[in-house]
Amino acid sequence: MSRIAFSSTGSVYGEATVIPTPEDAPFPVQTSLYAASKLAAEGLIAAYCEGFGFQSWIFRFVSILGERYTHGHVVDFYKQLRQHPELLRVLGNGKQRKSYLEVLDCVDAILLAVREATSRVNVFNLGVDGFCEVDDSIGWIWRGPWARPGAGVHGRRARLGG
Repeated sequence: MSRIAFSSTGSVYGEATVIPTPEDAPFPVQTSLYAASKLAAEGLIAAYCEGFGFQSWIFRFVSILGERYTHGHVVDFYKQLRQHPELLRVLGNGKQRKSYLEVLDCVDAILLAVREATSRVNVFNLGVDGFCEVDDSIGWIWRGPWARPGAGVHGRRARLGG
């Protein structure tokens, strides 16, 4: 075995100011242990490839959505509204920016990259050109079949549905 594919994260860029974020964007001081560990692993993989003649593909993912998706605020909101259609608990102020990629598009991108990229170390940001705010997600999800007029959002002052 002389090839490595690694799932990293777009979180290595912190709160990116440019979306889509180019692969050569500068890294901020890391405040997330998760992002810092992914960035450290990327460095180890690159060094290993250079030192031992391996080839690697490093994928920095945004949030992935699709079948069997099990975590994140979209799933959390869906589960909450299925249990209690009259109340939605939200962490934060709803202005957090999120970018999503559909899982099948993600798989297609990975397969294309592995097939076509020939450098010793290949780094790809896998995502889309835009983002939404958590409040946008709330609005989209709130319009689902479980929505109740006059229901509220707990955890901040915004009220939806009425």
